[in-house]
Amino acid sequence: MTTALDFIATLPDISDRALDMLDASGYANLTVLWNPRLRTTAGRCHYVRRDGRVVASKIDLNPSLKVEGVAAIRNTFLHELAHAIAGHAVKHGTGWKATHRALGGNATRCHEYASMSAQARQNTRKVVGHCDRCDQKIVRAKALPANRTYRHPKCGGTIIKHC
Repeated sequence: MTTALDFIATLPDISDRALDMLDASGYANLTVLWNPRLRTTAGRCHYVRRDGRVVASKIDLNPSLKVEGVAAIRNTFLHELAHAIAGHAVKHGTGWKATHRALGGNATRCHEYASMSAQARQNTRKVVGHCDRCDQKIVRAKALPANRTYRHPKCGGTIIKHC
């Protein structure tokens, strides 16, 4: 388990202003984790309700970022840190953009890495059946529910489910 302060110290080109903002925000001890369960996003800022307020509780980063390089890790971490500092309600609005720029980020959404999204979709999709008329494979992320008959939308054939 790494704190935000320890993690930011490992990144190149972090400005003194970013360090000051991290210190002033009270999130220097925010937990930062490499989370292999993240598949379609580069990072995530988690929130909890504490004393009637919504506050950041941890930042998860996708281990696939290590392949993308240090620049992707830096930008994604600053992106998620901007969410923590700006607050849950601002999403990707002007308050978040200003915070991300002040931290040294580019104030853009960076969560949609094409290689990660395509790879994640490919890993979760599987053949669940085939059409009895045209023999086309039916590929889905989830199995077809039992006790129903399904028709192939292209040819009207019955879909035979695989176990």
